[in-house]
Amino acid sequence: MSQQSFLHFLLTQVNGVNEVMQYAKIANVAVATADIEQGIQDRACNASTRPVQLDANEPWIIGPYDYSYENRTYAPNMLCEWQIRMEEGGEQENVWLNWFDFEVEDCEDCSCDAVSVFDGADDQSPLIGSFCGDVVPENIVSSGRDLFVRWTSNEDEGYRGFMARYGGPHQEIACTAGRPEVYTAPIGGGGIFYSEDYPNNYPNRADCRWQFNAENGQGRIRVTMLDFATDELCQPGLDRLDLYDGSSMDDPRLVRHTGRENYSPAIIESQGSQMMAHFNSDATFRFRGFYGVWEVVE
Repeated sequence: MSQQSFLHFLLTQVNGVNEVMQYAKIANVAVATADIEQGIQDRACNASTRPVQLDANEPWIIGPYDYSYENRTYAPNMLCEWQIRMEEGGEQENVWLNWFDFEVEDCEDCSCDAVSVFDGADDQSPLIGSFCGDVVPENIVSSGRDLFVRWTSNEDEGYRGFMARYGGPHQEIACTAGRPEVYTAPIGGGGIFYSEDYPNNYPNRADCRWQFNAENGQGRIRVTMLDFATDELCQPGLDRLDLYDGSSMDDPRLVRHTGRENYSPAIIESQGSQMMAHFNSDATFRFRGFYGVWEVVE
């Protein structure tokens, strides 16, 4: 996918309203900092536009709220629906739903607040399961090309909610000290990466490196930062996450995240088929660190 096409995709994800999106170019890489997910959420939870139809070949995040980390709770009396389809012609034939945050009201048979997932294009398809409470569900793989997700909440006070990533196969990886661990995925695949002990404080003198690769050099790497908070009280920039446009730290740096600015969500895309991520911390103050998604896109 060209950079122009990538930006067009982001704009269309918010129902064509360009004003809700702002983007900046850092080292010729588009970094989107708009209400992209909020646009999806608005349509998914609006009676006139739900279910929102999503293409699993363009992986993204779903949930019942916007994705700022602080003060995140869902609203009462919600009904949201997502119809996710893996279009024909791609390498993947199934939809993967990967959970990486989950806290909703818990009650018997999930009859209060719940996420229900159906193995097909609508709620008449077989029910895979209804989920509530604070235990992260197992990842879900559809039997065919369609997955239907419904979220409901009652009139009670909201909890933190959930975030789930739809698309292809996913991996979950924590800090790898000193030397880069190499991860490879086909188009539509990817994984979650995060600082050590997240969401608790990361250790002092962390040195974590990840190398992300598109399988057979087909595709580019997209990183979406969902949460980011590091020390900014001493010397700014000592605790930082650097992303490089290639397989090593000798390649051009795409972006440096540091401090507690609102980087989430922020999207960074490589020019080629590889990206290196490096997280470093000093010996002073510690914070919760970061949580991000990497994936291979066309």
